[in-house]
Amino acid sequence: MNMRATVWSLGFSLLMIALMSMGGLDYAQSGSQSKGSAGKTSMGTETVKIEGELHALPEMGSATKGHPTYAIKVIRATSTGGRELRGLQGAMLRLRDSEQSEKLVRRVRPGEKIIVKGHLRQGDKTLEVISFKKAKQPESRGSGTRVRGSGTK
Repeated sequence: MNMRATVWSLGFSLLMIALMSMGGLDYAQSGSQSKGSAGKTSMGTETVKIEGELHALPEMGSATKGHPTYAIKVIRATSTGGRELRGLQGAMLRLRDSEQSEKLVRRVRPGEKIIVKGHLRQGDKTLEVISFKKAKQPESRGSGTRVRGSGTK
């Protein structure tokens, strides 16, 4: 067998091995989320409840010029089954573009605490908002200092 035929047969064999292993990975990923995965809506997406704080991120390049990106800094996250997702605590979840996300950004100021129910994509750390409400803010009781002359006589 000449050298050219050997190179072609090795190259073809390596290509076939690579394609077959990629097919196995795809099968393993889809099979892991088939039965018994309540709360999983599609591959890599999970329905969650997030308690966090809204943040406006700085512009990232010309694609977002004039449109800041909004994210939620996670204080507490739970799955639909009530399981606490400790790995998300402190993470920044970018809001995906949707009608509900736009409503959230219009009604809630950055820095305010909110509770959001949505679809979480773990891979790219994005959240598609289904519903939201403002979390109860602690009431201000004043500074506690008395201003001179403010009382009645």
